[in-house]
Amino acid sequence: MDLARESAGVEGNSLLDVVEEETSRLSRMIHNVLTFARHEKKALELHPTSGDLGAVVARAVEIWRPLLARKNIAITIENTLNQPACFDADAVEQILGNMLSNVEKYAASATQVQIKISAQQGRVELRVQDDGPGIPKQELPHVFDAFYRSRNDLTEGVSGTGLGLSIARALAVAQGGSLDVVEIKRGACFVLILPLLETNSNVTPAA
Repeated sequence: MDLARESAGVEGNSLLDVVEEETSRLSRMIHNVLTFARHEKKALELHPTSGDLGAVVARAVEIWRPLLARKNIAITIENTLNQPACFDADAVEQILGNMLSNVEKYAASATQVQIKISAQQGRVELRVQDDGPGIPKQELPHVFDAFYRSRNDLTEGVSGTGLGLSIARALAVAQGGSLDVVEIKRGACFVLILPLLETNSNVTPAA
């Protein structure tokens, strides 16, 4: 892809951006479907280890920053967590990717996404909040239902499987955590809870 960009002009690079974005979208969709299939077969196995959650979040965000920047949506990270957490890095990246994918698809009017990582009552809290149009109150109880997609002007013409948030919650639970949506005045807010290392004596330290 880098070689193609070097030989392409402005218009060519613009087309390559579209190809790269659609390839990433298809890859995420396939990943979600495979994860859902494993979950349905009770074969979803994760391997939580101790590690730096902030570093994993930062790595995942850098993948999404250019995509959201093209829609004039900025991402900020506030990390006050100063101790190791217990998590599966690949699963956390998939959870965060699914949440940011929803911002990209459904919150086009948003200007920013705030990600906050902190320790709360002996657990790790990862909060993802945007300032977009939000989720209608009547839709909140259903956002984690498999194949559920809100029917309104925001979702008209948007591709997807309706599995992203359902899978994200399953991945959170499989790590001994949880994922919930929080009602706020403006925008959408999701809160991922994960264990701190101290609560998991049998956790394998990261290499």
